[in-house]
Amino acid sequence: MGGTNSPYKGVRGKGTAIISEDINKNIPIVEKLMLKYTGSLDNNMAQFLLDSLKRGESVIIEIIPHFYATWDNSKGTI
Repeated sequence: MGGTNSPYKGVRGKGTAIISEDINKNIPIVEKLMLKYTGSLDNNMAQFLLDSLKRGESVIIEIIPHFYATWDNSKGTI
């Protein structure tokens, strides 16, 4: 849900979740995500997530969707 104020946006569905606790496998995945979404590994968010992962406090959850639906009521259609 896109917060508590209209317009609402969202996604829901069902799928299979795979939990990866393998630190060596997860580090490159998190680095790639941080570069994509923050543009750098040299920022507080990237360092926090990488440090948490390296300490074994975080895992990666991969969701393989079976089906899903999205909505965006900001476009004026329901």
